[in-house]
Amino acid sequence: MKAQGQRITRFGIVLGVAVVVVLAGLEVFAQRPGARGRANGVAKSVAAIDAATLERQLHDGYVAALASRRWEPMIAHGDAVLEVAVAGNGAPAHPWVDRARHSYLLALFRARAAGSVDGMTKVADAFLSIGDRDAARLALRMARDAAPDPRTAALLNDRADRIERPRVADAH
Repeated sequence: MKAQGQRITRFGIVLGVAVVVVLAGLEVFAQRPGARGRANGVAKSVAAIDAATLERQLHDGYVAALASRRWEPMIAHGDAVLEVAVAGNGAPAHPWVDRARHSYLLALFRARAAGSVDGMTKVADAFLSIGDRDAARLALRMARDAAPDPRTAALLNDRADRIERPRVADAH
């Protein structure tokens, strides 16, 4: 199982290096005399190839996480999808958030099946990171139901209740 996590980590590193190399190449090419018009066409072609490569790598990561049958790789995949979404324009794009949500839901049900209170609370945190308070509450309620002792159950219940309360903005 550790090898799966290392494979996902290596995937992220390789993807990052590939993107940096492509962008550096475009920058050098664009600075050559007479290359400005050609650079735009090349940039569009590379972006299309890059998008296709990215899609394939994310799909491969999803398949690997799915095959692992564990909750940790599914959270890692959801996090990777969100990183890609944010890297594009600074704010997560809707389709990418849906993909991350899907991975987090699978992670939640896998964590529940494994009886992992830690896994369910980490999934709750992941849902909160994308603003899905309802799913975060669900994850915390599931964690509470699987809690090994009454104290942990009470803490998880309090945490779920805090999510339900509306936040009051500072009045300055």
